[in-house]
Amino acid sequence: AEEGGRIIGVIQAINKFGGVFTKDDEGLLSILATLAAIILRNSMNFDEQSSFHKYLRIALKTGVYLNSFFGFHRLLPNAEKKLKAIMNVEHSRVFIVDYPNGKLIRYTDKAERLEYELDSGIAGYVVKKKKLKNIGNAYNYHRFNGTIDIDSSMPLLCLPVIHPVIIDEVIGIVQVINPKGVIGIGTAKKPKTSQFEFETLDFFCKQLAQCIVNNFEIERFMAIKDEGGNLESPKNLILGQSIAVDEAKSVSYTHLT
Repeated sequence: AEEGGRIIGVIQAINKFGGVFTKDDEGLLSILATLAAIILRNSMNFDEQSSFHKYLRIALKTGVYLNSFFGFHRLLPNAEKKLKAIMNVEHSRVFIVDYPNGKLIRYTDKAERLEYELDSGIAGYVVKKKKLKNIGNAYNYHRFNGTIDIDSSMPLLCLPVIHPVIIDEVIGIVQVINPKGVIGIGTAKKPKTSQFEFETLDFFCKQLAQCIVNNFEIERFMAIKDEGGNLESPKNLILGQSIAVDEAKSVSYTHLT
């Protein structure tokens, strides 16, 4: 059975009763193959739509889930946990960017704080380029750094988390292994990530970006409150109603500890 010249299945007929196969049998089998191709194509489309709805349901719940965690020591490990569930992978990493100190910061599931130089590894390269990197083999990539990047010879997706207000301002990094792209240690082929998965990852990063900004603002609010200063309610800060765009950039990266 063919779809646009691509073979998607095979039909076999064995041991015809009452004789040998004829040209008419070949014609009938050809018709059956065409019908089978239509059925298989519909089935594949159904599977894709089912996958899309699955990813959509997970993605819609992501924002609610992530916004329930305050403090980066809680947000980042749980963001990694959620990302692994969404992509069905064994490893994922989520970093925030500390521009004043030139660091990438990550928290383990035990709330251990890890700091890396801002330009370290593939993660640092994505901060600089501000673009997704779809890498066939992390070990073979020239910017790979085993200290910060996921230790893997598997295909790796590394995405920037962009500030929800400031255009092209990277405030975080997301890394995930895509097992469907694994071919071998020496391969240079990229992960075979579907469009649905890319859209889900993009939606995840947008949700995470707002959560990161929310946490920065809550920490700023608490720091000023501890110093005895006056500040508008944290609810307004979280909703972004009282922060001008030019102010947001200056306050989004303070009080990371």
